[in-house]
Amino acid sequence: MGKTACLGARFFPGEACATSKCKVKILLVAMVCASALAGSPRAAHGATPRVTVVTASGAQMPPAIAEELRRATQSRVDGLDAAPAVITITLDDTGATIDVDGKRRRVAVTAWADAAAARTVVVHVVDLATPAPVVAALVEEPVVRAAPLARPASSPALDVFVATRFAHGVGATDPSSPGVEVGTTIYRRGLAFGASLGWTRGLEEGTSTPARASYDTWPLRLAVGLRRGPIEVRASGVVAAYRFAGVSQQSGALWGAGLAVRCRGHLGDGIGWFFEAGADAFAERVQLELVGQVVYSTPRLAPFLGLGLRWELP
Repeated sequence: MGKTACLGARFFPGEACATSKCKVKILLVAMVCASALAGSPRAAHGATPRVTVVTASGAQMPPAIAEELRRATQSRVDGLDAAPAVITITLDDTGATIDVDGKRRRVAVTAWADAAAARTVVVHVVDLATPAPVVAALVEEPVVRAAPLARPASSPALDVFVATRFAHGVGATDPSSPGVEVGTTIYRRGLAFGASLGWTRGLEEGTSTPARASYDTWPLRLAVGLRRGPIEVRASGVVAAYRFAGVSQQSGALWGAGLAVRCRGHLGDGIGWFFEAGADAFAERVQLELVGQVVYSTPRLAPFLGLGLRWELP
């Protein structure tokens, strides 16, 4: 009898029965539908968020604004990959207070009758409901900067200078003698080695008289000194070619020595100044005599002051 019932399923238009093959087909269709539902964003992230819009007591709101705002908000948050669970919007005459899973925000609204008011509230709801992006920490790359090479402490330093000088001999017949000087100095550790060439003019005296006289000298100076910070103490040897103009012309050379103290300072990158005070002493002097009386002479001892600029060379 059971065999006859199964055979009846093979004839058309007879009544069909649920065979084993039919059951397998139904099971496969059910599995496909279940996997599709499981793979959807809404199934992956939970149930549809609950959106509640309430109107504060005593607020004068346009009709149906609360329902329109709820529907618009629900439509927007349903499309989010990670939608919140609970959204509550409280409306009053001056704006809306939004609460999205505990995150609150106040949005001011000037006129609820304006269509843009509801859209503004929805935008803020979506902003609160959207998870903050994950920003990976940026690894700071090391920056390589070219730095000037530091000069070793034992390496010599070199500078050149130009200076003005003013001297006056201590003798009664010694004139004032301004001049200029150019030179260079090598510094090594605490020592200073210098060389310079200058020009000095003994101011003319006795103009339009037989005692009229003047002189020019070109001193070559070699110096050695000690340096402590900005202060230098220098001792030097001097040889000065001279030309003496008086009743008769005379030229030659004078030998001597000097002692000076120099103070240095900086003006800018590689540029500095210095002030110097000292005295030169000479082994002999040139003098003009009239009627057995000395009326003009080069100095035996000449204190001087100097002020100059210097340039530090690399």
